[in-house]
Amino acid sequence: MDDDKLDEISTITTLVNQSNQKVNESGENLNKVNLTVQSLVPEDVYKRLIETSTSEPPPPSKIQILEDQRLQLVMELQKQDFITQNLKELINQNQEILDTVKEFLQTQPNLKEEERIKAKLLLENYIRTSIEPTIKNLKNT
Repeated sequence: MDDDKLDEISTITTLVNQSNQKVNESGENLNKVNLTVQSLVPEDVYKRLIETSTSEPPPPSKIQILEDQRLQLVMELQKQDFITQNLKELINQNQEILDTVKEFLQTQPNLKEEERIKAKLLLENYIRTSIEPTIKNLKNT
């Protein structure tokens, strides 16, 4: 068990050392390329090129812009699907409540007149405040 851990550590150490060596070699190669480019171009042109290449980020490509727009449209569609699904669930729940109230009113023919009026007012209020705005929202969607 300890030998396996030592082997793993040894392997990781070897990989880190090799990576370090490759990074150093890449750095040296970049320095050589920079020196070669600098020797090919006059000094003032080289400085101007270095300043402009590091000071301004490149403008986004048309493909990137279109990809961003597509991503925004996909997100908007997902948002609308989510809202639609929630509205449908809300409508189903409201319909169940209405059915329950309707069933209650139909099974209780002996309610006192005051209780019946109160229940009717509550039902009308519920329809006016909950159901009708939901239906209007769905029609507008």
